[in-house]
Amino acid sequence: MAPSEPMTFEVFAGVVRIVLLDGQLTQEEKRLLISIVRSLDLDDGEPSRVYEAVLAGEEVKGGQRMTKKQCTELYESAIEVAYSNFDLSRDEDMLFAHLEEMFGYIGNEREDTCKKIRKQLEARITNSGGRLRRAKKKLLGNISRKILKFGKNGESEEALADEATSAAS
Repeated sequence: MAPSEPMTFEVFAGVVRIVLLDGQLTQEEKRLLISIVRSLDLDDGEPSRVYEAVLAGEEVKGGQRMTKKQCTELYESAIEVAYSNFDLSRDEDMLFAHLEEMFGYIGNEREDTCKKIRKQLEARITNSGGRLRRAKKKLLGNISRKILKFGKNGESEEALADEATSAAS
């Protein structure tokens, strides 16, 4: 866990800043934002107020304090959405680096979380038909490798985390 418990508005504002870095909001990024809003359990109107404040360049503070359990659930939910996207952008790489920093994740937490989510998704896939099951497992393996390589595409994870931090601030 980070030195102090993260606040919901600050987490969401950082995520919004990161996904808007390139000036566009893709469908995949929208899915991630929706997943994160659900996990943050923001009240009606709060996501749009935070989003508008970010667009206006205003500082965003406050919200509810997040417990370790809420942070874990949000991170796992975001990883699951990333698995379903099958293609990850640089913004999404930075988004995960931001969440990891906000939640104080260290060491192998990303890898452990990815493995856990992959096993859960593979269990769901097991119930689908033969060819479809093999195709889905292959795609799951491909996206798993991409997720585990976040920050390793020519840059150190530290550089990616630094870039995400400055973007989220």
